[in-house]
Amino acid sequence: MYAGTRSATEPPTTTIGGFTMYTEQTLTQKVLYLQTHPEAHRLRRELYEFCELTIYTYPVRVHILTREDAGELLISVYPRIENLLLNFTDQGIPFEVYMKRISYLQAVSFRKVRRKERRRFVCDTVPVEEIDYVTHSDRGTSITNKNEELTWETDTPIAREIHDKVRTPGPFRTRILHLILLCGELLRASQISFLAHYLAMDELTLAEMITQAISLSEKRITTSEKKKRIRDIHFSEKQFLEREYLFLNTIDASSMCVTEMDRKLRCQTHYWKAMKDQVATRPLNITHAVAAEVTKTPKGTVDSGLQALYRYLNNRVDDSA
Repeated sequence: MYAGTRSATEPPTTTIGGFTMYTEQTLTQKVLYLQTHPEAHRLRRELYEFCELTIYTYPVRVHILTREDAGELLISVYPRIENLLLNFTDQGIPFEVYMKRISYLQAVSFRKVRRKERRRFVCDTVPVEEIDYVTHSDRGTSITNKNEELTWETDTPIAREIHDKVRTPGPFRTRILHLILLCGELLRASQISFLAHYLAMDELTLAEMITQAISLSEKRITTSEKKKRIRDIHFSEKQFLEREYLFLNTIDASSMCVTEMDRKLRCQTHYWKAMKDQVATRPLNITHAVAAEVTKTPKGTVDSGLQALYRYLNNRVDDSA
C-alpha cells in the first residue's frame, strides 16, 4: 500500500518550500497511480496541495485575477478537485498543463460571474425614483415622491359639481365608477377610502371591485412589470457602461477599446430609450372590457360613457394645475 512504504514503481519526488514538486511526467504518473489506488491517502494530500497551489497562483501569474479573487476561486473550486484527479486521462497532455488550463478557464468564468454580480449590484442600488426621474425628465414631467400623500380637495367648484351629478340618478355615477376601475392599480388605500365616501358607497365593495378588475388584468400587469424591469436593467447597464467609457478615456486606453465601449454604450442607450417609450405609451392595464365585466355592463356602453365623461372633464379640469 502507498500509505505505508514507497512502491518500487513510484517515481521520485522533490519537496520545495513544504510542497512536493514533480516533473510533468512523474506528476501524470502520480495521478494515474492514485486513480487505481484510492487508498493512497498521502499521495492524495500531495496532489491536492499541488492543485490548490496551481488554482491559486496561476490566474494571478497570468494577470487574470487578483490574489483576493484567486482565494475566492480556490474556495469555489476546491470541492471539485477530487473529480479533477479522478477524471483526468492521459491523452498526451501532462497533468500540470491540464491543471493550468483548468485554472485558466475557471478564472475566466469566475471573472465573468463577478462582473455580472457587480452590474447586478449597480442595478439593485439605483433607486427606483432615480430611474423614474431620468426616464421621465426628458418629457418635462416631474415624479411625485412616493412617501407624499396625494391630497384631493372636495371644496372646489368642479368637485362640488361632480359630487352633485354623482348623487343625481343617471349614468354619470356609473361612468365615474368605470373611470375609477380603470385607474384601480394606481390607487392607494386612502384614495380608495376617499372615493368610496365621495360616491356614497361601501368602501369594502369598491375595494373588492378594484381587486377583481386587477385580478382579471393580471396578465397585462405582469407584462407591464416585465417591460419596466427590462427598461430598468438597460438603464443600469447604460450607467455602468458610461462609467467604463469615462474610465477608459481617463487612463488613455487604446482607441480600439474606447471604440468598442462606445458601441456598447450606444446600443444600451438605444435599447433603454426603446423600452422606455414602450412603457410610456402603454395604456392602463385594466381595460374597458374588464370594467364592463366587473360592473356587468355592455362594453359598448362603457366605451361611449367614458368618451362622454372625458369630454365633460376636459372642459372643466385645468391641466395647468
